[in-house]
Amino acid sequence: GTRISTRTMQILTTICRALQEEPFFYKNHGGEEFGLSELLQSFLTQEFILFAAVYFFYYFFMGGMATIVAVFVFKIDYTNIESKQLKREARFTVEALAGYTVILWTALQCISSWNFDMNLLQIVISYMINSNVFLIWFYFSHKTWHSNRTIYKYVHEHHHQSTIVCPLTALSNNWVETLWTSVGFLLGPIFIVGANNVWGWLFSFLSILFVAVMGHSRIPFTLEHATHHQVVTTNFGFFATNIGQMNWDAVFGTWLFAGDVPRIKKVYPEESALYTWNENESSVNWDNIKTRKADSVVGHVQTKKSPMTVAKTEFLEETAKPDPKVKSVGVKPAAPTPVMVGPTLKLVSAIETEISVEFEAVNDISEYELQWKSYSDVKHGPRTRSLSASSKMTLITLSGLKPGSTYGIQLFCKDSGKKRGEPGKELIVHTEEIGCLPQQNTCILM
Repeated sequence: GTRISTRTMQILTTICRALQEEPFFYKNHGGEEFGLSELLQSFLTQEFILFAAVYFFYYFFMGGMATIVAVFVFKIDYTNIESKQLKREARFTVEALAGYTVILWTALQCISSWNFDMNLLQIVISYMINSNVFLIWFYFSHKTWHSNRTIYKYVHEHHHQSTIVCPLTALSNNWVETLWTSVGFLLGPIFIVGANNVWGWLFSFLSILFVAVMGHSRIPFTLEHATHHQVVTTNFGFFATNIGQMNWDAVFGTWLFAGDVPRIKKVYPEESALYTWNENESSVNWDNIKTRKADSVVGHVQTKKSPMTVAKTEFLEETAKPDPKVKSVGVKPAAPTPVMVGPTLKLVSAIETEISVEFEAVNDISEYELQWKSYSDVKHGPRTRSLSASSKMTLITLSGLKPGSTYGIQLFCKDSGKKRGEPGKELIVHTEEIGCLPQQNTCILM
C-alpha cells in the first residue's frame, strides 16, 4: 500500500509541475517558429502522452463513477442494455476520445492568443463564455443533424442507434460528429475577447463532458436528454444551470420535461418512478429510492408498472376467469395447457416509414400475432396482425409508419383455439427522423 501511495504522489507531483511550467504548450519552448513539422513532432513527446492519458483517465473515471452512483445510490438497472450496443458504444467512444485528444492538443499548440494567468476572474469569464458559445454551437448543430437526412446519416445516426442510454452512450459518435462538435470549443478562444484564458477553457470542456455523461446516465433529474433519444425534435442541448450553463432549449422553444412524455414512463418505468413532479419542476423522490433499497434487501424491488405490464396482467386475469356459458357437471375440468411465450424479434432494417423484423418459429406453433404501437400515439391502442409461420425464419415488414417515432413491437404465440400466450421481449425501434409519406406525397421535417 505504501509503494502504491508513493507512486501516486509522484504522478500527481509530475502533473502539477507540468501545469506550472506549461510544457503542454510545445510551441512555447525556445521561442522557435512553429509549423506543421513542429506540430507533428509534438505528438511524439512525453507531454502529449501525458495529456492523452489524463484525458482518457478523466472520461473513464467519470463514467465509472456515474455508473456506480446510478447503480448503488439510485438503483438504476442497466441490464436492459444489450452487449451488442455496449461493444458498439465502446468502439465509437474510443474513436471519439482519440479525435478530441488530437484536436484539443492541436488547439493548445496553434492558438497564439492563449492567456495562462491564474487569475480567478479571468478563469471564470473564460469559462462562462466558452461554455455558452459551445452550447449555442452544439444546439444549432444538433438541430441541423436532425433536419437533413444525408447529414443525419453520415454525422449523427451512429449515436441514435442507442435508443436506451447509459453513461457509455455519451461519446458514442463517429469521427465526423467529433470534428463538427470540436469547432464549438475553438470559437471562443479564437474570436472572442476574454475567452482565451486556457484554464477557464479547459474547465469548460471538462464540465461539458461531465454534463454529457450525466445526461446519459438515467440518474434522476437527468432524464431530459434521454427524452431526446425518444422524442428527437426536443432537448437538443446540454446544460447545467448551477455551473453557469444556459438552457438554450428553453430559450428557443424546444425544451420538454421528461415527465410530460408518456413513452419515457414506458421505456424507463423505474427511473420515472424516482421523480416527483410539481408544476413542471422535477426533484428526486428520495422516499421511493429508500423504499426500493429496503425492498432490494429481501429481493423484492417495488417499481412502477409500465402500461404494457398492466395490460398483460389484466389480460391474464381476464383469461383466467371461468366461462359462465359452460355448465358444471360435477367433474373438475382439466387445467388448460399454457400457451408458450412469444419468440424474440430481431431487427432487420428501419427507415422513415418501414420497419422489418424477423423471428424464429417455435416448434409446434404455426399461428402468431404481431402487436406494435407508437409511443407518441396516446389516443389509439396497439395495432395487431395475425401471422402464419411457414418456415423456420419469418420476415415481417411494417409499413405506413411515422418518421421520427419510436415503436414497441411484440410477438405472441397462439394455440389451436386462437388463444394468445404471453408476449415475447419487446423490441423498441426508432424510425428515421426525415422521410416522405407515400400517401401524402410530401416530406416531413422533424
